[in-house]
Amino acid sequence: MCFRKGGPSPKLGGVRGVWWVLAVAGAGCAPADVDLFLALPPAPDASRFVFDVAGADPVVLDPADPGDFALRLDVSEGAPAVEVLAYDDEALPVGPLVAAPAGEIGLSLPNPDDVFTLVVDGELASWEPASSAALSSSFLRRLCAPITAVTASWDVPGFPQWAEPIGDEVVFAMETAGEITMYRTDGGAPVMLANPFERRAAPFSVWRAANDSVWYGATNGRVYRGRLTRDGIVDITEQYAFPSSFTDVRIDGHLDAARNIELFAVTDYGDVAHFDGNGFTAVDGSVEFGEQHIAWHAPGEALIVENETTNVAVVRGGRIRRIAGPEEVVHSIAQTALGTMVGLGNGTITRFEADEWSTVGRQPSAFVLDIIDADGGLYFLLASGRVGRFHDPQGLCEAQGVLPVLGFRGLLSRLGDGLFVIGELNSSAAVTQGARLAIGGP
Repeated sequence: MCFRKGGPSPKLGGVRGVWWVLAVAGAGCAPADVDLFLALPPAPDASRFVFDVAGADPVVLDPADPGDFALRLDVSEGAPAVEVLAYDDEALPVGPLVAAPAGEIGLSLPNPDDVFTLVVDGELASWEPASSAALSSSFLRRLCAPITAVTASWDVPGFPQWAEPIGDEVVFAMETAGEITMYRTDGGAPVMLANPFERRAAPFSVWRAANDSVWYGATNGRVYRGRLTRDGIVDITEQYAFPSSFTDVRIDGHLDAARNIELFAVTDYGDVAHFDGNGFTAVDGSVEFGEQHIAWHAPGEALIVENETTNVAVVRGGRIRRIAGPEEVVHSIAQTALGTMVGLGNGTITRFEADEWSTVGRQPSAFVLDIIDADGGLYFLLASGRVGRFHDPQGLCEAQGVLPVLGFRGLLSRLGDGLFVIGELNSSAAVTQGARLAIGGP
């Protein structure tokens, strides 16, 4: 593929097209190469075309103004592979698309409206519609930075509960037979931390407010506040107590631009409390779910989901009410810069907004075990042991394998410029495997 230095793209008989250069031998755009006219693919609603020629970086064209772009097709060794993706999306930047450098995050293309392949017969060329099924592996691999393990994976007993970065390490918690044990990554295998908690007052669910400030729901029906350090959570003070002390508490919150904190907490019994910045109040009603997850959704609102079901409730106006759930069972929930995201049992990530569900992306046949916020998008962990990324509006990066097939629990955390991942190896044995991950390769 080359850019012709002279002459605009042609328009013959009112038909917009591009020059293509038929080369029978040699390399480069030689003066002896034959210039031939090629109409653009028949997609009248398209505002962008992405030309993908084997062996070259893809190029995005504006069909209304292709500029001096030219295809150079060397047919000396057979017909070249050329694919064109059509989009009705003027937000796609015009110009070459290149792979992400090592250490940087690459972006994928969204799903196209149409796909065409080029058929060459001598000096004749035409476009044929193609399935988009294969498109995307080549583009996704090319445009998404690799995610690779940079430390040998290790095993630790228990089921993962939460993980939070602290400096260049991660503090995380494991649950075994109702007991919480905290660990710290230490370059390689994790180090067990001292347990400063009174009986049944261990952190079951943690929300990070800012810097080292954390709030956590405990295993004794209470909410605490403290500071996260590399040695665990310190300077702990009790903030709220639910009626029962024999229940685990899950918590989530939001810190706004004015640094005001809002929190929601839910117990295994379905009791919900709301912190408005001044104090906690009990929310009217309860959710009669089993194992549940909660996410702050909007000021004064939270979303509660029952794990491995489609049961969903919202907290709004100081009350709880059931609403219609997503298409598949829920396995994870997170508040991100893109909104409240829910991971489903069929590999779908769906956005919750205005009591409606809209699909953000889908990876085949794998539970979405965890979702975390990322600059301009999110990362997700699948039960297949693969990690992927979604960026709005560019789309979904193909998930990449980093761990063996997992059970029903797994967690992701940011760790410097990379990621940290832990996941149970199966759904019956209390053994979890983890590793540090690099974005862009080691």
